[in-house]
Amino acid sequence: EDQLRSLSIRGDIIKTMHRSLREAGIERPGGSFAMFDPAKPNNRIVGRVAGLGLADEINDRHYIIVDGVDGKVHYADVGHLRPEFVPDKGMIVAIENGASDGGEKQRTRLRILSHLNLESLAGTEGATWLDKELIGKSPERLAQTGFGSEVSTTIARRRQWLVGQGLGTMNSSNNFQAQPRMLEQLRQRDLRQAGQVLAKELGLSN
Repeated sequence: EDQLRSLSIRGDIIKTMHRSLREAGIERPGGSFAMFDPAKPNNRIVGRVAGLGLADEINDRHYIIVDGVDGKVHYADVGHLRPEFVPDKGMIVAIENGASDGGEKQRTRLRILSHLNLESLAGTEGATWLDKELIGKSPERLAQTGFGSEVSTTIARRRQWLVGQGLGTMNSSNNFQAQPRMLEQLRQRDLRQAGQVLAKELGLSN
């Protein structure tokens, strides 16, 4: 009976994953589906939110379907989320296990890495998740399939945009080198652009 119940639950989850991908316009082979293990130490996935909903309405537990940079599509039960921490479809998130504050028990956490979708990141004025991946010491490992491949392509476009803006250069080995204070300059650009938009909406002159 327990095995049948487990198979039934797994079948429902797979149907949910198929439906979420279909609604998001994403095509992935069924063999790429995976379940996030909340008990595995240091387990971590990064990717695009393809779907989300309530896994348990009574206890207000959320599930998220993540189109991962590892080329897999993950189903993760992330427990109760406060409204301000519930991501929208298309956002880039990280789901990871870590020890809870009070002991050794694993706790699954969700972090929003980018409120903008991947397509918007290549030419945006502000500092983005892609910029941190470009200059970080431990960038995410990207698969050559699925969302990982899409991220690789967008990182290349972002790199070209940064070079065109004078915020970076390509060395003789064709590796990107950021200009000093690149992220700070991008943040200043973002603030300046936001100020201009606000001034225009309020009818104020610069």
